[in-house]
Amino acid sequence: MNRVFQSEDLVVRDRRIPDIALDPGSCGGWLINDSDFAMEVLDGITGLQPVHNGGTCWFGQELSGLPESEILRLLGRTMALTTDGPLIANLNIQDNILLPALHRRTDSETGLLRKLDQLLTGSDLPWPAAPNFPFLLPHNLGALQRWLAGLLRAALAEPEVILCCHYPGDLSELEQAELICGFQWLRDRLSGAAWLFLTCATGLPGGFSGSFSEVSP
Repeated sequence: MNRVFQSEDLVVRDRRIPDIALDPGSCGGWLINDSDFAMEVLDGITGLQPVHNGGTCWFGQELSGLPESEILRLLGRTMALTTDGPLIANLNIQDNILLPALHRRTDSETGLLRKLDQLLTGSDLPWPAAPNFPFLLPHNLGALQRWLAGLLRAALAEPEVILCCHYPGDLSELEQAELICGFQWLRDRLSGAAWLFLTCATGLPGGFSGSFSEVSP
């Protein structure tokens, strides 16, 4: 089995990040109480920002020394779920969801639109979306609906690694429970994908098991 992610001796902003390794379908995470720092760690492990020490290995390749084009190719096999989407502000939600799948897969746009409609109208959707949900702009969405857009985008693009940062954010307890149902929904759909959580929660969400370490202040 080929390891999909591994970090070793990683230091970001003079803080040591515990080593972690993920195989396909596995799960792990770091407890990081500072949301801004969690995003810095995310940028560091994906090669978008330099780290002070150590490094990361994706799909058997060390990021250090790779050209940007190769880093982007590797990261095309991953997808981030964050509190803000991340959604492109001037595109409606349907286009935000479709673009990564069109870039990464060979399905036609018509086929992906059909699949998106099936997901939105399916009885197992973790929580209902408004009828006009696909045609809204990101600024019209509440926090939970932004997460839903990210979950649907991942369901269509079918990444090999899902990076979840910064759960649970500012959600209420009820919304957190609904979001966990959304995570479980996506995990059932993409059972072969590994999950890496950068979270302020005290542990992995229900239905997920694996290594979990605290990043010291």
